[in-house]
Amino acid sequence: MLLFATIPDLVVENKIYLHLFPYTIFFLSHVLNIIVAFLLIGLAVEYGH
Repeated sequence: MLLFATIPDLVVENKIYLHLFPYTIFFLSHVLNIIVAFLLIGLAVEYGH
């Protein structure tokens, strides 16, 4: 999830995805993915101790 959000070039090549979602939703989606990924990493570290 974090890798997908940090490398948007993979999604830019997908014309259907770009046609369905405007740039603002595209950007917010990536920001949300990054936030959720870091929250999951934080939870994993916390439960690992």
